[in-house]
Amino acid sequence: MNHPFHLHGYSFCVMYAGQFINARNKDDITDEDVAREIIAHKNRLQSGYYQNCAPKDTMIVPNTGFVIIRFKADNPGWWFFHCHFSWHTATGMNVVLHVGTEYDLPDIPLHFPQCYNWTPPIIMNNYY
Repeated sequence: MNHPFHLHGYSFCVMYAGQFINARNKDDITDEDVAREIIAHKNRLQSGYYQNCAPKDTMIVPNTGFVIIRFKADNPGWWFFHCHFSWHTATGMNVVLHVGTEYDLPDIPLHFPQCYNWTPPIIMNNYY
């Protein structure tokens, strides 16, 4: 199954997308397969292969595949990077990227609402 991945807070360039053609699932991907792709990526970098990519915030990761992305991490914060299939996100197909330090973040505005400031109304409903 292909996976649509989305990055909050940034646009990125898709440098390369590939697939491990001999793999039926992730367990079939070997360290040697990954090492081959890293070497191929380094060769593409040195040859100037990566030119003029279109900025995106969502991409498709192919089944038993990978995507190499590039972005400048210049927007401080905590940014969610996740599969757009909600059941995959719920089971851990996501990561939070922490960019910068606490000193890079803007100050919280005075009187900024916080979760504990709101208490929902308690209404008893008869659903029977």
